[in-house]
Amino acid sequence: MKIVNKSFVNRNGAYYNSGGLIEGTQRILINHQTKYWQQGNVENFLSLNIENAKDEIKINEAIYIGRIPTHFGHFIMEGMARLCDVVNINKPIIGYITDGYLPEGIKPTPQKEIRWVIQSATNENFYEINEDETYMVETLYVPTLPYHLSHSCSEPWRMCRLINKIVNCARIENGDILGIEKYCLSRYEDMKENVDYIYSDPTEPISTQIAKISLANELYGKVGSNTHLSIFAKNNAKTNWIPRGSYQEGDRNQLICDLVKTYNNF
Repeated sequence: MKIVNKSFVNRNGAYYNSGGLIEGTQRILINHQTKYWQQGNVENFLSLNIENAKDEIKINEAIYIGRIPTHFGHFIMEGMARLCDVVNINKPIIGYITDGYLPEGIKPTPQKEIRWVIQSATNENFYEINEDETYMVETLYVPTLPYHLSHSCSEPWRMCRLINKIVNCARIENGDILGIEKYCLSRYEDMKENVDYIYSDPTEPISTQIAKISLANELYGKVGSNTHLSIFAKNNAKTNWIPRGSYQEGDRNQLICDLVKTYNNF
């Protein structure tokens, strides 16, 4: 984890006191490639003109969580990774939740659901950055990521404590849910053809979905945002996925989620 003194933070990223970009903190661009539309890059926003940072909001310290997307699969793959160290350090957090830039036809996960996950991870203050705001943070903590969307998973065990805490909160909130033998993580349009499986309801609160998957013994479904919920499954839960057919995107991300789940110990 990088610790930066007297840094500036806005919706584009986090910056050193000199104005230089802190590596890995940039947001995506409006003209970003559609193929990786949720990922960040460093082609622009490499520096901040400190003289333009007027009326900055000064705070003492915070953990940088950056941009938290509401596209469900990208939240699991990107937003969750940025929260991995929040449970280890009792500090306020700084970042923002955003719907943009969703592909046509994709429904955002309600921001209140995303906030539920964040609030489950920490009891500390969440400084939500508005569009035109700049914060000056006396001490900023910038975590490295344990995995990268569609790329690699280098430290999956770092997600363990975060996931355990979220699952515990979900089970407490949904205390009447019993164990599920076979659970199909379905999409809205999926046909419920197999009577051996209980089918998930993507419209349920995220706490309910997490509680149910954490209690399932066997998981099934066509790879996509819905099946990324396996990150909250028991470490010995069996999986039976129908591949999407895209190793570079969905299938590789599913492998990352299933690898992370092997470290769960709730």
